[in-house]
Amino acid sequence: MLEIINQRYMKFLFKISNKPRNISELAKIGDLTISVASTLISRWAREGVIIKQKTEGAKEIIIVLTEYGKSQVALLKSLNKNHINKQEQLSKEEEAAVSLVDNSIGKGGEK
Repeated sequence: MLEIINQRYMKFLFKISNKPRNISELAKIGDLTISVASTLISRWAREGVIIKQKTEGAKEIIIVLTEYGKSQVALLKSLNKNHINKQEQLSKEEEAAVSLVDNSIGKGGEK
């Protein structure tokens, strides 16, 4: 899964990892059309990230992560967490820089 994945599709993949569901349910909770959800699921199935399983005694197809898919989701979650932490850190640094500028103005610094 070396392609770049956007935030919306990444979160959709996280929804799949939370609980096996059918395509209709996944599309609804992912706020996607069934067509878009089906296209993503088919692509990820070709890449070995998910599998489509028939439920016992029913004709419903449930979407489940493969072992490879689980490892990819864990990696994406880690990268996403690091990205969020870095954004928060940069925001704090920016706040500190603004604070320094504010303090110098208040102490007779240049305007």
